[in-house]
Amino acid sequence: MLIRLKDLKSLDAVASDESRHNVTDLFVGKDHRVTHVVVDIGSWFERQKCAMRITVFEQPDVAEGVWPVKVAAADVEAGEVVAARAPEDAEVEPGMLSQAECELADARSSADLHRVGRLLDADVMGSDKLAGSLMDVIVDTDGWHIAMLVIHAGPTDMEHQRVIPVGMVADIDWSTPRITLSCPESTVDSSPELHEMGDRIEGKWYNKVLGYYGLG
Repeated sequence: MLIRLKDLKSLDAVASDESRHNVTDLFVGKDHRVTHVVVDIGSWFERQKCAMRITVFEQPDVAEGVWPVKVAAADVEAGEVVAARAPEDAEVEPGMLSQAECELADARSSADLHRVGRLLDADVMGSDKLAGSLMDVIVDTDGWHIAMLVIHAGPTDMEHQRVIPVGMVADIDWSTPRITLSCPESTVDSSPELHEMGDRIEGKWYNKVLGYYGLG
């Protein structure tokens, strides 16, 4: 299934004990694969942000407005290996990962993980000049990776919402932040618009986007 981050954040993360929690962000690795989901756990006055591994999440149920989680909130709050605290100010620190993951530091550095939310509103550069700014990302839940970027390519109005396959990304500078594409601004300006997909992101529309960029 293809779904916007905006829509994922509108879902309730429902733990195995039926408790409901807010989804606020995603972490991805260098390969654009989703590794963790940032969730607000706890009561209204005692909420804490936790980075829960994507493997404890089932497929989102958009119709019901829920995203089922295989563990209980109490297990998360108790510091079980399924989650770790995620401070608001961004980069993943080794202490945020479970002990088992920390032991694999030689295989994956914590510095390779980044908050998707940090990229929102970032400049998106074509290979020649500014193409727009990032509005959203589209996630493929079958493989849990970022499939496409949604770029605001117009001056002020919201009609110029262009869609770019992640395969066209040449570089991401997370510190700035800034995204650089491998195609010129003119290619982005003529690309399929987000409104063409309607209420659901269908495979036919997705293939149209890939075909436009020669990635089909």
